[in-house]
Amino acid sequence: MTNLEILECKSIDLIRAASKQHDYVVSYSGGKDSEVVLHLFRKAKVPFTIIYRSTTIDQPGTIKHVLSRGAMMLRPKRSFFELIRLKGLPSFARRFCCTALKESYIAPYLALGIRRAESTKRALRYTEPEVCRIYTKTKHTHQLLPLLYWQDSDVRDYILQDGVQCHPIYYDATGKFCASRRLGCMGCPLPWNRSLQDFEEYPLLVRQWCRNLRVFRDTHPHSEAIREFANEFDQFANNLFYHSYDDFHAATYGLWSINWKEYLEDRFRVNLNY
Repeated sequence: MTNLEILECKSIDLIRAASKQHDYVVSYSGGKDSEVVLHLFRKAKVPFTIIYRSTTIDQPGTIKHVLSRGAMMLRPKRSFFELIRLKGLPSFARRFCCTALKESYIAPYLALGIRRAESTKRALRYTEPEVCRIYTKTKHTHQLLPLLYWQDSDVRDYILQDGVQCHPIYYDATGKFCASRRLGCMGCPLPWNRSLQDFEEYPLLVRQWCRNLRVFRDTHPHSEAIREFANEFDQFANNLFYHSYDDFHAATYGLWSINWKEYLEDRFRVNLNY
């Protein structure tokens, strides 16, 4: 047997063994990993439900794609921009949006596309393909992780070998599959470049971020952000372009000071008068 055949057999055996006791919900993001999990569940021929959690800043085409897979869509209590108005801007170190939009309890038995190879943090946190996550005294989830030991190359090769059709974002203009592409929330602060390409491709996102941040600043006059940043444009620029406040401060108030409102309007070709 090939390495991919061994991985597939082990994953399907895990799914079948777990499904003998309980019906699982596949937590489907539309990304390539969850696409493979869904594919494996279908090959395992066990009963399951598909759920997609909309973050309200989904990539274009995502809703259409997940609905085509038969997923039930859950919408959050508050949209992403409502969260900005209430809490301010999310950042690499302060990703409250993940907690509110993606990590809440949805089912007692849940299958996810988590892999240890994704990061050192995940490799340390996940050591077994079945774990229990406790939310409250009465709510906990048994998480099934069929892809836990799959490498990036395994996912890529399996998709190509089995003809798994993924979200359109994973294909270039010629139809070639591009495993390195990312599907996630638009403007997510987690990637190294803070998802700058999303703002460049969809400049109105800059306006939405700043406009809703203005509401937060107007309604939270004693927040730390008010003391550190003169306005919403400065705060947004710090989050998007800098990895330290000292670097931002030096660029903004140094010898060649920057008017961030003008810079953002020019850089992204967007009107920030709202």
